[in-house]
Amino acid sequence: MTVSARFLDSSSFPPAPPEEAAWDALHAAAAARGDSLAFQSLVNRHGPALHRFCLRCLGNHQDAEDICQESFVRAWHALPSYRESGSFRAWLWRIALNRCRDHARSRSTRLRWLCDWTSDSPPDAASSSPSPDETAAHRADLDRLARGLALLPENLREPLVLSAIEHLPHREIAAILNTSTRAVDNRVHRARERLNAWWSRQP
Repeated sequence: MTVSARFLDSSSFPPAPPEEAAWDALHAAAAARGDSLAFQSLVNRHGPALHRFCLRCLGNHQDAEDICQESFVRAWHALPSYRESGSFRAWLWRIALNRCRDHARSRSTRLRWLCDWTSDSPPDAASSSPSPDETAAHRADLDRLARGLALLPENLREPLVLSAIEHLPHREIAAILNTSTRAVDNRVHRARERLNAWWSRQP
């Protein structure tokens, strides 16, 4: 599947395996009781993905690093309010998203969701060494997609990116965005419709 197809295709990604959520819940409960090693395990598990998420929100490595670290600090202090019945990942991502929004607004900048694609989205090709033409086509595809996403309103762009890039299930996206799963379903569907319509008009 090409990068753009992730956004244009209406198929959804499967939720995380139950054992992963159970692992998170176990370590979060221990961390809430003051177990710093358990919390460090959560940082090690989720840190790289959370940093990538913040980077896509802010488009700046230093800002992403600062917000990622701040999000974990806030999570550590807020752990007593965490409920085991929820998804720890969604809870953590919501903290980070709110910090990214605040940071972007404080600098009077727009959220920028696409950057450093080469680190985790290589061109689709049978060979591990794509040709120059394939690399150029991949870059053009990304640039075109970035333009299309920038035209979407925030309430449509965020759930689409969380679904298509972070591969989060809609129930977790609903928890992150503080809305219902049905609302996420509708927003992702509308976002794809708008993006498809825009894409089809491009030369």
